[in-house]
Order: sequence, then structure tokens, then C-alpha cells
Amino acid sequence: MARLLHTVILYRWRSVFEFIPLESQIEKFQNQYYDAIAQCNKVGNSNIFIEFMLDMFDQVLDDVIVQINKANVETSEYVKKLLDVMQLQAMNHVMKNQLRHNKFNLVILSKMTKLN
Repeated sequence: MARLLHTVILYRWRSVFEFIPLESQIEKFQNQYYDAIAQCNKVGNSNIFIEFMLDMFDQVLDDVIVQINKANVETSEYVKKLLDVMQLQAMNHVMKNQLRHNKFNLVILSKMTKLN
């Protein structure tokens, strides 16, 4: 349960943690995980556990970077171009929504200033 809470807390902090397999990484090093917790109980602070978790994050992120780089090498030029187009379309959509929002705010602001 505690490992699930770690994941939820990290996801709420940064949404990228939704896609990073921390749970499976912790399972690989379960003995060290519980050793770090036990050592923290002995010394009365969480420093050892925090350092352990930061090392785990570092290892997981290294693994993710390796997987991304491997995927990029294996991705065909056609797929890369398609992904670029999709990214541009997504950015265009975000910008249009932002402009719509800004125009709405300007209309409201204009109406408010005319009332005064």
C-alpha cells in the first residue's frame, strides 16, 4: 500500500510519474527498500530512505531514457514525420484554445470597463 501511495504522491506532484514504472523498480529491489526503511527506524530520520528512493528514481529515469532512445532509433522516418505532424496539430489546438480564452477575457474586460 505504501508503494502505491508513493506513486500517487509523485503523480500529483508531476504527472510524468504516471508513466514511470516505479512500482516494478521497487519490486526489483524490494530487500533494499525494506532495509532502507528499517535503517530509518533505527536512526530516527528518513534520510536513508529518501536517498534510496532518489537512487531508484535515477535508475528508472535512466532506463526510460534508454528505452526512448532505442525506440527513436527503431522508428521509421514515416512514423517520425507522422508524430511531428500530430505534435504540431496538438500545439495548434492548444494555441487556438488559448486565443479563444484570451479573446473571451478581453470581451469581459471591455464590457466591465464600459460599465464603469
